[in-house]
Amino acid sequence: MSSWSCPHEVDGRCEKLDGAYCVPGMRGCILVGKVEFPDGRIPAPVWPRGSRRRREAKGEEKKGGNGRG
Repeated sequence: MSSWSCPHEVDGRCEKLDGAYCVPGMRGCILVGKVEFPDGRIPAPVWPRGSRRRREAKGEEKKGGNGRG
């Protein structure tokens, strides 16, 4: 068994992804493409409630998510 520590993780948040909760292997993580997790999924980043990035992500979902173009 081994241990690994990310240089971008501070208090459970990812500095590389503007404060998203640290989830090893999420999109944008330095591990993407370097390791493979058992479930094979690459999770999306999740930001704390009320953060600027969370509001931007929700706005992007609304722009193209209804199929009306």
